[in-house]
Amino acid sequence: MVDIIKIEQLVKEYYGVEARAYPLVSYEDLNFKIEANSSNYVLKLNQAKASDLEFENALMLYLQEAFSEIIPKLIKAKNGLCINSVSLNGQNYLMRMISFCQGSSLAKLTNPNSELLNSFATSLAKIDQALNCFSHKNEQRYIAWDAKHSLKNIRANKNYLSKKELAIVDYYLSEVLDKLEIIFPKLRQSIIHNDANDYNVLVNIEQTKITAIIDFGDSVKTYLINELAVACSYLMLVNQKPFQLAAEFIANYHKIYPLEEIEIDNLYSFIILRFCLSVTMSAKAKKNKPNNIYASISKKDIWQFLEKYQNLDKDIANAYLREKIDD
Repeated sequence: MVDIIKIEQLVKEYYGVEARAYPLVSYEDLNFKIEANSSNYVLKLNQAKASDLEFENALMLYLQEAFSEIIPKLIKAKNGLCINSVSLNGQNYLMRMISFCQGSSLAKLTNPNSELLNSFATSLAKIDQALNCFSHKNEQRYIAWDAKHSLKNIRANKNYLSKKELAIVDYYLSEVLDKLEIIFPKLRQSIIHNDANDYNVLVNIEQTKITAIIDFGDSVKTYLINELAVACSYLMLVNQKPFQLAAEFIANYHKIYPLEEIEIDNLYSFIILRFCLSVTMSAKAKKNKPNNIYASISKKDIWQFLEKYQNLDKDIANAYLREKIDD
């Protein structure tokens, strides 16, 4: 367990800030909310490669130029660096600090209204358009959540599932996902956020617009359509009319950043790809890190979705998703 006093000492030593630290839930890294008199921040302690964090920082700095209102700001330490090596409880970490973004998690809403959906979809589309012009030497880094590696990782981790769960994933592999392998080479690739799930999107009090898109830790150059699939998948989980909601989101995105026909035709497959990757990665994480609550935070909802729509024809599902695009 991390000593909070030591975290506060690190903040004072490196950033010259007297503050209180509070732990935040995270998948792998150590994150802390830092509350100072004048401003709030997030301190991030990673055991990732320095090159990965340099890529993430460069991406955030690039987006800050046009999206300063919704992209967290990197905070330089007193030595002028955005990344510093520190030791904590005998472990070595790379430390960064970013601005704390105001807003509540989109995950708290079960039925986001049309105005909020439009704000989210429009912002994500504009970010993706901007990132299409961004490149970096580490853009092809390996990320387990990269759609390019999803099928391999689903197959590698599916043995962590129960017998019932394995049967469901095997069904989707044979009926939906295996067919993606011939589609992959035909799809556009670009650097994307790659994890615009509902916990990484913050909204204002009125629930009319997003206030931030956070956590670029999974950003990578991959299939552009996966950006939209990830966002839609988590929006669909707890909504009573998941396909109608997703269709509205897709149409709003499409108005800003037009999708290609092959992308629209494979949206549902990519949503299922994300769901199957999520539950298999979660099963592996539970085995290796049983106390990590965040790793299985959406697991129950995903399994319910996969069971409910197991017999839904892929073409019918895609027709639902593209309904408002054709309006």
